[in-house]
Amino acid sequence: MSTPDEIDELREEILLTLHAASSRGLPVEVVSRGLSRAGYTAPESLVHTQLELLERKGKVRKISSALNPAAHRWSLTDDGHRLLAEEGLA
Repeated sequence: MSTPDEIDELREEILLTLHAASSRGLPVEVVSRGLSRAGYTAPESLVHTQLELLERKGKVRKISSALNPAAHRWSLTDDGHRLLAEEGLA
């Protein structure tokens, strides 16, 4: 997974995976498993990097646990939902 088009497809699939999840969000491990089931072979580290990039762009947010700050989940923002709707994906 190295071309810009492949990375764009991966980001889109990440957004779709989070869209299908509850508003509580998903941990990166679960996002990675969902991508794998959808046919994407991306290491968890790449998925995490893409989630951080999408967070900087305002499409996803990191939700930290009050009990364990190291454990966090990722959730789609309103802007992320809008983007998927504009693209006709959700």
